Amino acid sequence: MLCRTDHGNLHAGLFYTAEGEQRFLHLASQDVLLNAWDLEGGIWVNAIIDPIQEMGFAEMCAIIWENYTTRFPRHFDYGVHWNGSTFDKDGVPQLADGAQGMSCASFVLSVFESVGVTLVDMTNWPTRKLEDLQMVSAFSFMGLPVQKRILGEIIGGALRVRPQEMFVACEMSRPLEPVAFEDLQLRANELDAGLAHFDGD
Repeated sequence: MLCRTDHGNLHAGLFYTAEGEQRFLHLASQDVLLNAWDLEGGIWVNAIIDPIQEMGFAEMCAIIWENYTTRFPRHFDYGVHWNGSTFDKDGVPQLADGAQGMSCASFVLSVFESVGVTLVDMTNWPTRKLEDLQMVSAFSFMGLPVQKRILGEIIGGALRVRPQEMFVACEMSRPLEPVAFEDLQLRANELDAGLAHFDGD
């Protein structure tokens, strides 16, 4: 799923089925993992993956949600750097070097990565430090500690996969063929512009 929020940013999440029910798992903010889509509008796409991996994907989503809801206090760090983070068999985040949390987009990538599906090829992924620094203020609603964490990641050379880029990687998904930045950039920019005034109709 991909939509634009009231904060003006694009947001992404996962659609899956568990116990016969449709659910939408997404990292909404610092410490806020949700299992329902309460945002208006949006578009969705099915990633093309192996049927066995698809079963493992739904199971992993359920495990991640169970792990989150059975912990007290509930905790999930937000960050923007991604280069292969995953979840272990108990649904606990396993952050890659340099990562201090996950974003809505890298959360999705990490779930896929956990079942053996690499959606994006990070080999030549750009850092885009200046652009990322300009968007730090957009995370003010999460609080100053989160902004400082994100700032530290960016200064350290964060590889940030944006929601629209993750979405396009799902659109272009091919078994065992991660999508490179140069192959998805144009379509991702089109999505960003096209969802600028999306009203859900």
